[in-house]
Amino acid sequence: MTRIVFWQYLVSMTDLPYIVELINNPIIYEVVIIAKQLSKVRKDMGWDTDIPGLERCKLYVEPNNEIVENIISKDTENSVHLFSSINVYPHVFDAFKISLKYNVKRGIICERPMTYWHGIDWAKPLWLHRMKFIIENGKYIKYINYVFGMGQECCDYYRSISKKWIIFPFAYCTRGNALPNVSSGDVCKVAFVGGLSIRKDVITLLKAAKRLKSKGLEKDFSFFIIGDGSQKEKLQNFVKENDLQNIHFLGMRQNREVPSLLAQQDIFVLPSIHDGWGAVVNEALQAGLYTIASDRCGSKELLYDKRRGVIFPLKDDKKLSQQLENCFQNLQEIRSNVNYRKTWAEQAICGKVIANYMVDCLIGKQVERPWFCQ
Repeated sequence: MTRIVFWQYLVSMTDLPYIVELINNPIIYEVVIIAKQLSKVRKDMGWDTDIPGLERCKLYVEPNNEIVENIISKDTENSVHLFSSINVYPHVFDAFKISLKYNVKRGIICERPMTYWHGIDWAKPLWLHRMKFIIENGKYIKYINYVFGMGQECCDYYRSISKKWIIFPFAYCTRGNALPNVSSGDVCKVAFVGGLSIRKDVITLLKAAKRLKSKGLEKDFSFFIIGDGSQKEKLQNFVKENDLQNIHFLGMRQNREVPSLLAQQDIFVLPSIHDGWGAVVNEALQAGLYTIASDRCGSKELLYDKRRGVIFPLKDDKKLSQQLENCFQNLQEIRSNVNYRKTWAEQAICGKVIANYMVDCLIGKQVERPWFCQ
């Protein structure tokens, strides 16, 4: 029997769906979560811990050092401690260093490092991150048993740091969307959900919309931009300057509103310059949407089957516009595959599936990541 302890920055809505399922696995006898209090900003976005199954886990919010020590010292022989990276969040790193006094198994759950700066891709190259990690954390490498990396590129990066680590491709997880899709008519409805920041690169989506207008296809598409951020005014000015009348800014919406908004769409686009994963891709697929992501999103590996979506090169608005035009030409087929995408998501990236995959990894069972098996 195994006990799993998660040391997180916050109680994450992209981790909870699989964490709460772990306790249902016969190998796991206890699941512990340690995190900071949710900030007002997160709460205003609709983040909460109201998820079925959490009551069966032990949740500690900002525990003192004595409680931290008690958590780490309990049943060390059968405990696995999983840290949200190291040397990133102070309270997580402090717990990691305390754990070094005990003979426990340790792992990190992490994304590939950021490689952009002020909108420039690869301005912070991986070799620089690698050097920084080895200088700052090289002495801790021997104390890490496992790495759960978000996406293949993340795993490749951490393999380049240490050959001793057991590295597993991993994925974020979101709650499913049971709402029926209601999109109909002749117009292809396209959505973006996320922060309107340089990193999300929504301008590339708007440039693609401009290209579609130049081909006389403006009335065949409606674009819904859901979110807020520092680039909002710039994006709105671009829309006005190019008279793009099919672009609709819906503003910030709470997380609980997103499923119903997605259920009204046909296509989801994530054009990010960098996304360690991009969990909104999970949400889109669970809602049945055909999904287009840039090649800088970790979650692009969910799209290897063309019935689920496609990938376009970073900042290539011409290619993106071509893919969107192809979506319009095949709109009825895309809508006919809504249930396929929902069923696939339930079988490949739901909480229960990801939880069982994590347990299989920890016990040394040779398994392929489930989103590649379906």
